[in-house]
Amino acid sequence: MNTILLTILVSLIVVLGIICVLLVRRLNGVQGSYKKALELNQVRLDQQISRINILTRALPNLQSLLSNPQAQDTWKILCLDEGRALIWADAACFWRFLEKQQELILDLVRGVEYKRNGESNRVKLDVGDVGQAASQRVPIIKHAASPDNPGSSELFVPLIVSGHLWGVFQFIRRTGEVLSQREVDLLTMFFNHLALSLENRDLIFNREKFYLELVQTIADTLDSRDASYQGQSRRARELARGMARELDMPEEFTYYLEFAALMHDVGKIAIDDSLLKKPGKLTTEEFEIIKKHPEFGHKILAPVTMLAPVAPMVLYHQEWFNGKGYPEGLSGEEIPLGARIVAILDAWGAMTSDRPWRKALTTEKALDEIRKGAGTQFDPNVVEAFIATVKKQGTLIEK
Repeated sequence: MNTILLTILVSLIVVLGIICVLLVRRLNGVQGSYKKALELNQVRLDQQISRINILTRALPNLQSLLSNPQAQDTWKILCLDEGRALIWADAACFWRFLEKQQELILDLVRGVEYKRNGESNRVKLDVGDVGQAASQRVPIIKHAASPDNPGSSELFVPLIVSGHLWGVFQFIRRTGEVLSQREVDLLTMFFNHLALSLENRDLIFNREKFYLELVQTIADTLDSRDASYQGQSRRARELARGMARELDMPEEFTYYLEFAALMHDVGKIAIDDSLLKKPGKLTTEEFEIIKKHPEFGHKILAPVTMLAPVAPMVLYHQEWFNGKGYPEGLSGEEIPLGARIVAILDAWGAMTSDRPWRKALTTEKALDEIRKGAGTQFDPNVVEAFIATVKKQGTLIEK
């Protein structure tokens, strides 16, 4: 009997031992799975943080680039590069829409070498995945998995701005996992933001262009009052744009410089015409009144928020590079660059126009006078930019 009980007891102990071993193994397995789940969640969290950082960096940079109309391709490159980073794509392309031909042309490629496998770099609407995305105006995902690349897929996102098709962004992933709907939604959100930014940029550009053309019309009207000034403001504006290009200045600076070229003498409306058109030499007192016109112009422009950057260009356009000008006797780079440019435009306009006391100088004679003033009245670097502009624009400056 004791032997039987002992045998049963030993058997129970063995069974319990086996159960304990199994429980320990099961517990270790659960812990391993839990650990793997935690690791996977951490990876996903890191991925989302990375994407947030990409968007935080990309969106302000995009706004900055879009504010410069000259950066035609730069904003596209940023969108391709940041879009690739958002979804870990190997390559990205932008297909630009040609409205007249009703087709798309391969405009930019970024990332690893992208081969079209003999396909054309121009596609018609409704043709292929690019054409379908363009015509349907919705993102299209194409999965092209293979044994070597099970995650191979492509995404086509149309760019629609103010209801108009601009093109299609294409993203190619050759490795990793298949593109998820979450990634598609993320990239679509990014390009929706781009479309809104482009709409806002165009609205601002059209508004600014309207203001500039309005001022141009007013300036033309004022020019028409005196035959000797006919077309002078328009020539000054064109020269200003050319000089800004020669000096490699940004578009925003150029925009305000055009205003300054048109309005640098606006302060003269506060001075009597009999004094401005006096045929003889001005007295000292009369010249002191004339010298007030930059300050009058500044007082007119400074309170206007949109024209605030123009006001200093107008105030200091009679300063000399050697410090012997007015109203404050500034010299060298103390004088704002815009004012140094307008100083030459003002002198050029005066020399190439008829005055009550003399006839207009010829183009070559006026250029010689500008050259002589380099280093004294004018900034030598700005003089070089002016001469280069005159040569490029040719007959534009002829009367």
